[in-house]
Amino acid sequence: MSPGIETELKDALEYATESIVPRGDLADRVRRASRRRRHALTGAIAAGLAAAVAGSLIAVYGVANGPQPPDANHHGHRRGGMHIAVGYYSPDMMAAHGRWIYVAAGGGYPGEILRAYDRATGRLVRSISIPAAPSTLQVGPGGLIWLGFYPDSNGGGTGVWLLSPDLKLRSGVNLRRYFGATPHNVLPTSADTAILATDNGLARLQLPNPGQPGSATLRWLPRVPGSRRIQGVPVQLATFAGGEAVHLENDSGVELISRAGSRPREFTPPPGDTVGPIATSAGALWTTLFSDQGQRSLGLIRLDLRLRLSTPSSIRRNSVFDSAQWVVTFGSAVWVVLSGRNGSPSLACFTDAGGRIGPVATLDIRREPARNVGVTSIAAVGDTLYVLGPIGVATYPIPPACR
Repeated sequence: MSPGIETELKDALEYATESIVPRGDLADRVRRASRRRRHALTGAIAAGLAAAVAGSLIAVYGVANGPQPPDANHHGHRRGGMHIAVGYYSPDMMAAHGRWIYVAAGGGYPGEILRAYDRATGRLVRSISIPAAPSTLQVGPGGLIWLGFYPDSNGGGTGVWLLSPDLKLRSGVNLRRYFGATPHNVLPTSADTAILATDNGLARLQLPNPGQPGSATLRWLPRVPGSRRIQGVPVQLATFAGGEAVHLENDSGVELISRAGSRPREFTPPPGDTVGPIATSAGALWTTLFSDQGQRSLGLIRLDLRLRLSTPSSIRRNSVFDSAQWVVTFGSAVWVVLSGRNGSPSLACFTDAGGRIGPVATLDIRREPARNVGVTSIAAVGDTLYVLGPIGVATYPIPPACR
């Protein structure tokens, strides 16, 4: 029996013994909040459209790469490349690295999946089932894939997998063995080791190389500064200042950003305000600020190494960021997802070289296919940006100002 088949049978038997009743606690609220933020800019998809694009091969829509009519903003960009229809209802998250694009989805037919596409051709190379709805998808050192999952209303298992780049081999851990720890986020630190953000706190997880024998090792880490005060749990991690920045949240919606380590620091938003996902660049942490229970954007903010507000005036006074929804970073490039007046999303980007902020460029999201309007996830490889919408992936050349 091949190692891959043996692993699949072992996992199926292991997760089949678990309770399939999801927990009605913060884990569910975190998932809903995460999806609400990521899907806030996406439109509804008709079931017939989802069925029409379903299949083992994806559809690739060619788009001319020639110059387009100039936008009123000379820093704006509209040029684009191919479209990839994922063929699955409302995909959740995406990552890209090397020759691969990865898309994870849950809550549709035939179940929760992780798919790998050839980045050059857009063709589906491999699709695997996963035991529950995906919660985090990261590419670690060596191009290995870290995938976390836990139950939604459809039930399922709770765990973390480490997969080979082609998804053929994997190792993993069943987190029900560790007090049912829910993996909200994974931060890879080496080829076989990652830090987990769970509802039980932070843990360091070491897994065997994909397809190789061995056992998982999980060690709980010291309590995150500030977590006891707000009775919060870590929901996101980012490498920051030689350690980790941690986004904490509690059942009442109170949030803070903490820096773990020998010199802990904290940033607490004003009472009643919340923060979006965190992202780090050289010497800084970026996030978005919201009021009205996350319904109204207060813009983009920057925190320094001590987690003090340090938003440059060029960003603070730029009306482009008045509708900032969430932010990601790729090296020194900072990408911000915006909500337009008519609900159509757009992107803005700039570089942050140790506090030296470059010019801001904007990128309009195409409506091709017409219903693929929205931003669920973005990734970058080389000079190409990948944008995951409600039904698939669209590619764009990265503006020179953001490379």
